[in-house]
Amino acid sequence: MNRADTSNAADRPGILPGFADPIHDAQRCFRAVLEAMAHPGKPVELAVLPPALYLNASMPPACLAGMVAVALTLCDADTPVWLDPCLDTPAMRRHLRFHCGCPIVAEPGTARFALIGDAIKMPRFDKFIAGDPEYPDRSATLIIAADFTAAAPGLRLSGPGISPARYPHGLPFDPAGLPAWFWEDRAANRTGYPLGVDVLFVDSGQIDSGQTGSDAVRIAGLPRTTDAVPASRAASGAFKENTACTLQ
Repeated sequence: MNRADTSNAADRPGILPGFADPIHDAQRCFRAVLEAMAHPGKPVELAVLPPALYLNASMPPACLAGMVAVALTLCDADTPVWLDPCLDTPAMRRHLRFHCGCPIVAEPGTARFALIGDAIKMPRFDKFIAGDPEYPDRSATLIIAADFTAAAPGLRLSGPGISPARYPHGLPFDPAGLPAWFWEDRAANRTGYPLGVDVLFVDSGQIDSGQTGSDAVRIAGLPRTTDAVPASRAASGAFKENTACTLQ
């Protein structure tokens, strides 16, 4: 979680302020992240966002602010961060280093967090840290911009945090803007449990009416414990046995 002193950000040329109330805003954001990871595929609102518009003009402002909010909440000096080319700008590097104190690394395989603004060009899952048997928690979390509003009904999620009574054929979740190989890699990642990377999506489909990053944005979690199968297989009970096991 963010530990850096942001009180004098306004006095630093080229550095935007972080959260207006660093402690309480980060706590609210952290609770939203926990909610998203505890209930995979459920959109959760991030109601507190820092200004982020000028860190990267090529991304939707609300989505960019949401990604920065998650980074300000989760990243610190002990969590190396990798930025994809879409987000790897001098302004973003300065912003994260100042507010989080986190090292920015050149290789995805050395990062604990990866911020990915252009998922189509993201590295394959096996390029990221999956943890090790003694410390499976020392793995990477991918924070990925994806479009919830253009989601297709092609996938169903099951596993811990998803009620089989409410979603007997799985929870529909299939955000747009991901590479064609994403779910294949995600399935391979799932088989390595308890090792594996976790994913947190930030909705890129919301439009920020104020153009300042001040509107709420949605996030959705995809932890390594969650199964994802095509809707056609889910309807035939493809993950019924696995779901029963993982929910115990």
